[in-house]
Amino acid sequence: MTDDAELQQIRRAIDAVDLALLKLCQTRARLVQTAWERKDLLGLVHLDAPREQAIIAALLAQNQNSGLDDAVVQKVFAALIGHPLETKR
Repeated sequence: MTDDAELQQIRRAIDAVDLALLKLCQTRARLVQTAWERKDLLGLVHLDAPREQAIIAALLAQNQNSGLDDAVVQKVFAALIGHPLETKR
């Protein structure tokens, strides 16, 4: 590690963003669980591929000119959307 104060400040800001992202992912997972419980009551299947594709398409549209590679957006959100499928079917 370096003693550069500015670099340390940037790293602390990155750490804060990482923690915020983790908390948002946890909130999303709880909401997905709630949606699945509702779908169970309604007799619906959990998987909704067209909705999942629409979510990623909308996020990619919002990502234009952000400097963040679309492939990163696709991978991150595909992992988030697919994660509950891996933990509970």
